[in-house]
Amino acid sequence: VVRLPMYSVSTQSTWGVVQHSFLTVGVATSEASTRKTHAMAPKKKTPSKKAPAKLPAKNNKAAPKKASSNTKVDNKKQKGGEKKPSGNATDKKKKKKKKLAPQGVYIKGLDFDGMNRDTVKAAFKACGKISEVRLRRGKYVILFFAGGKANAQKAVALDGKVVKGNKISVVPCRRARPIPARKTYCTTVFCGKLPGGTQPYQLRRHFRGCGKILKIRVYKQRHFGFVYFKTNKDAKKAYAKKDLPFAHGKTEEEIKKKKIIPLEWQRKLVLCWSYRTIASDKARAIKRYNRRPPSVIAAAEAKSEARKASRAAAKAAKQAAEKKSSNKKSTEKKGAEKKAAASK
Repeated sequence: VVRLPMYSVSTQSTWGVVQHSFLTVGVATSEASTRKTHAMAPKKKTPSKKAPAKLPAKNNKAAPKKASSNTKVDNKKQKGGEKKPSGNATDKKKKKKKKLAPQGVYIKGLDFDGMNRDTVKAAFKACGKISEVRLRRGKYVILFFAGGKANAQKAVALDGKVVKGNKISVVPCRRARPIPARKTYCTTVFCGKLPGGTQPYQLRRHFRGCGKILKIRVYKQRHFGFVYFKTNKDAKKAYAKKDLPFAHGKTEEEIKKKKIIPLEWQRKLVLCWSYRTIASDKARAIKRYNRRPPSVIAAAEAKSEARKASRAAAKAAKQAAEKKSSNKKSTEKKGAEKKAAASK
């Protein structure tokens, strides 16, 4: 290492020159020293990087190489070729294409006088067959098309255009799904236009042979009722009787016996599908019961408990009186038997 004498220089520029020279000399001396050391030291032989020797395989068979995923696919293509779909598979695909799921459309800004489901269907009739209409007045409208996405795209093309004097925005639905038809799952039939004084047993006779009836509820003042069936098939059989006259549950033989059939027996009921069930009726009753103030609920519960207690007390008193009378009769019978035995 070469040492240079230190110079006290007042100016900044000359100090920079001295510092630079010191650095250059130091670098040069260090390079020279490294060259000498390399020359004096013997050169070490670096072993050449050769591939590791492979061990001989047993029975002179080469070890199988792991084929990559691409080579596997190529081998499959070479062996069997691409698998073509069979005729049955293509037929199934065609059948699936025929059954197109209804597609929904979300419409905003549609509001006009006399707006209802029929007028909305008429306004979008050119787009295709509409299976369902949902109205949220003043907010939005949802349409479901039976033809699938093709008809829905026609409706989406009306986005930003004027319909019935309103500029509308149309977007395909993402979450909304069509409600299935009631006839596919409902088990209750609504019966309208019932004659005055209709009794549940008359409706039961009218729907005899349709299936098991769980419950019948008649609203006499409003002239309608509900018939609850066990299954949807039974309800469909009952719905098929919508064209038959009610006749207060009388059979065809009883009607034919009459020379003059009264007009009340010729009345036909209005039958519709209802989503009501026995469980839903119970839930609605509980909700209506809990809607009252707590003080009224507590008073009603106390009243029902008092009624239960009074009924239980009356039942116990009746049983005690019956037991007492039976004991008295048995004692009288025994006394009469003793007297008869003594007289003999």
